[in-house]
Amino acid sequence: MSSRWRSRYLIPQPSAAELLFKSTVAQIDANLARGDTRSAQCAALEWADAVSDRLSLERVCVWKYFKRNLVERWFGGVERKRFAPGWTIDDIVGYADQFCGTQMRMSFFTQDIACHAESVRLPMRALTERRKFIEQFENSCAIEVFPESSGPHTICFRRFTSEFGEDVFYEAAYGQAMKVFETEQGRHVIACAVKTTKGYHYTLSGRRPRGAEGSAVLANLLALIRRHDLTFDLRAFSLCRMVGIEHFSIEGYFTKHLDRVVVVDIDLPLDGVFMRIGASR
Repeated sequence: MSSRWRSRYLIPQPSAAELLFKSTVAQIDANLARGDTRSAQCAALEWADAVSDRLSLERVCVWKYFKRNLVERWFGGVERKRFAPGWTIDDIVGYADQFCGTQMRMSFFTQDIACHAESVRLPMRALTERRKFIEQFENSCAIEVFPESSGPHTICFRRFTSEFGEDVFYEAAYGQAMKVFETEQGRHVIACAVKTTKGYHYTLSGRRPRGAEGSAVLANLLALIRRHDLTFDLRAFSLCRMVGIEHFSIEGYFTKHLDRVVVVDIDLPLDGVFMRIGASR
């Protein structure tokens, strides 16, 4: 087994879920060693099907949808709607128009996407403008349409955790998560928190971190951790044991004055299989 996937824990009697995951990793390693990325992705999707069956989740053919299903099981559902390939403009407009005055987004989930999916804002202008905007996109891949969770008083955050919670790391900022953590890295004030034996150690980085924005982001991250870190720990341990993995990250939003937490996505150890360039056919 390559060092990329190697287990960090020595468990005398691994569970059936852990054995299945390790077996899947061995299959993936063998396929990647032959340069067969497509078969490696198929092995990951077969693992996702087995996990879904055990948890009574819907089987899906898109890796991103599988991850969304895990999020909803452990952290609660959020408003969103999926549209299969072949969707029409009427489908999208009919759903989006139910949320008058709300900023809506549309994300594109191809078969081989795990992270960094293309995502665009739908115009909030007249219906004709919204229809014209959607016309520029092909309907050949699955999409998801949803109200934005970000706002002027809401931070986006990511939380990495190991199975037993000994390694935990947060990063948070104001804005839309895709921009803050992906397309606009380094252009936002980021608050970070690393778990230590004496509690969390906090730092600020990014553009002018010592200003008012930095103080506000840090205060929000402190509140998030104080109010919800224990719940995250308990759910993280449960997810790891039930699914058979040893670590993962979640992505979400927190509104301090409402004490509202929304978890929207999860990063899994096998995501890298779907992020390789030049997959063989």
